[in-house]
Amino acid sequence: MINRLILCLGLLLSSFVSFSQNKSFDEMMVKRTINCFDVAINSTELFESYMIVNELDSAQMLLNYWEKTCGLVEPVFRAKTILSLHNNTFEESELPSNLMDYLMSYQHKIMYTSEGIEFNNWTSSLYDYVHPNSDFNVLLSRMAKGAINDFEESSTEAFLASFYASSSPNVHSMLSEERYSNTKVRYLYDFKVQSIENTTKLHSGLFGGTWSPTGELNVLGTHPNLGFFIGGKKKKLTYDLTLSFKFLNVKDGYEARRDGASSPLENTKHFFGGYFGVDFGREITRWGNNELQLLAGIGLDGFDALKEDEDAGIDGASVLTYNFNIGLGYKYNLSYREYLGLQLKYNVADYSLNSVVDYSGNAVTFSLIWGFYTSPLADSFYYKPKAKKKKK
Repeated sequence: MINRLILCLGLLLSSFVSFSQNKSFDEMMVKRTINCFDVAINSTELFESYMIVNELDSAQMLLNYWEKTCGLVEPVFRAKTILSLHNNTFEESELPSNLMDYLMSYQHKIMYTSEGIEFNNWTSSLYDYVHPNSDFNVLLSRMAKGAINDFEESSTEAFLASFYASSSPNVHSMLSEERYSNTKVRYLYDFKVQSIENTTKLHSGLFGGTWSPTGELNVLGTHPNLGFFIGGKKKKLTYDLTLSFKFLNVKDGYEARRDGASSPLENTKHFFGGYFGVDFGREITRWGNNELQLLAGIGLDGFDALKEDEDAGIDGASVLTYNFNIGLGYKYNLSYREYLGLQLKYNVADYSLNSVVDYSGNAVTFSLIWGFYTSPLADSFYYKPKAKKKKK
């Protein structure tokens, strides 16, 4: 009897422990953690309700909580800024040094919407979890519009109110207006532009022009010269690897040797040459979209003078020499990522170095350049929405 009682108690205890564990696991399965998606949804709704009843202190406390939980994300910064304009408590001196990042983030959100990028689970982070057509955004835009006339037309406050009130805000065009030239927001914009300009960019391009020999080498005549370059740009300095080719036969011919100084001279019209080197450019002055550069480079130069004859077992012959060059360059910047340029260089070389030809002289190269800069930072800052295709 006692044994049966002990057995029953053991079964009851086991069942209780099992039930307790299951309950604990169930609770764990539904346990929630705070995430910024939920915070954004609830905060936007609460903010609207506080503003409707004019509980401005509660609205400010809510924004502080949102910032503490998720950081000073763009919607929080925008709401705090517009609320301070609405309350007339805005302080220009308190603007963050990365103000342009917040303004561009908001501008990009407007552009994403115009491009048809819908708000969903995959794209919500692009919008900082705030629906672009939410009542929260509409309310902030209306508050900003109402604050425009509360400040001087040329003030930072008026700029921010106008920017956030616009249905298609554009930092670049708005800050090009003379009235904002002495504001802190214009100073921060110029600082951002300069910091992007000073970052390292990929530098590349294509060029075409002429190669014109001097002195005795003038017998070869002028030849087309085509090539490309790739390298980098840091502040005012460019540094590139350059490869170019000069071609077309020599009209009246010239003399060359196959096996150096001991072999006889042969008449030839064949000419195909190249240059491979490291070229540098240093901006010396700039005005508007125009730049003037000092150029220098060093590399290997040469050309094929005599063709190979495989059937007769005769080797070809090529001129090979060093090349030191210096010159001037001009650029006209079409945009932050593209330019047209002109270069004039004097190339010092010794084309008789390996005794294939006996002509002494240097060369002048003239080039028309189509150049490119590639920078993710610049692409983000100057981002423009894709043009919509017109429906037929």
